[in-house]
Amino acid sequence: MKLRISKQLSKNLPAQVVNQITRIANDHHIKSFNFETVGEDKVFYVGEGDRFTGINSDGKSASFEVVSAHNIGASGLSHRIGEKFSMPSGSYLIQVYYYTKFFMTVYKISSKMIGE
Repeated sequence: MKLRISKQLSKNLPAQVVNQITRIANDHHIKSFNFETVGEDKVFYVGEGDRFTGINSDGKSASFEVVSAHNIGASGLSHRIGEKFSMPSGSYLIQVYYYTKFFMTVYKISSKMIGE
């Protein structure tokens, strides 16, 4: 689902998540984002140039940006292109990627429902 970045976000998302979305969107001039609810079994792949911010259910967050190995010397970066990871239930993941402009996807991680 495509969502516009506005004050209305605070009605549907936790304050810590809205704050991160707003900060990242301002940094990259992003006006809207894709929102998906996925199960905790969802596997995320690390691609070059991707930026990830994970927000735990307690509000703590961590971020990293993925660059190729020849881009060394900066902090908060990862060279593990092609790696996979998953997120715990109750957390959110914000992914920013570039293809002619910056795009953002926000994932809400939920536990698997019975019968799925």
